[in-house]
Amino acid sequence: MKVGVILGSVRPGRMSCRVGEHVAGALKARGHTPKIFDPAESQLPLLEKPLHFYPPNQEPPAVLKKLQQELSEQDAFIFVTAEYNFNVAPALLNFVHHFPYNTWRWRTASVISYSMGNFGGMIAQQTLRQTLGVIGLAVLPSTVTLPNVQVQIDEQGNCIGERKESIEKNIGKLMDELDFFSTAVLAKKETSQVPFN
Repeated sequence: MKVGVILGSVRPGRMSCRVGEHVAGALKARGHTPKIFDPAESQLPLLEKPLHFYPPNQEPPAVLKKLQQELSEQDAFIFVTAEYNFNVAPALLNFVHHFPYNTWRWRTASVISYSMGNFGGMIAQQTLRQTLGVIGLAVLPSTVTLPNVQVQIDEQGNCIGERKESIEKNIGKLMDELDFFSTAVLAKKETSQVPFN
């Protein structure tokens, strides 16, 4: 299964890369093919014109077309977000809103949030889950919050802190759920057309 891992933060010293590497490693261990989408690398501009707002006679930027193609190839997504002022990392929302609903529909999504404080981004997670549902993703129930992430996951994506066992257990549960529901969606797609797109 192809799973897009979408990072949220672009700040210097960000922790999203650590979490993303850990998630990608866990997906590989299960036989999946992860692809990390990093807003810091794609460097999309502040949203003025989403891809689907370009008229037929106007060519969209190549980076948007390339990213939509790559996103459309994924079977499921895991979103990794920090929490800024009780909200989702703005770079993540900017990334998501550049693409039409049919980029996301009929796929499953899970959310992992983190913070360098004690609450693990739980408020941002709830906000993001609402947004992902609106754009057409089937957002799954299990959640993972990672407080004090800077001492729990190292720069290579390894769990190192006192919560190592708990973190790995919770991420494992989230991935069990993603496996189960995504497999069901993929099987249904093989036997029938999606209702609309």
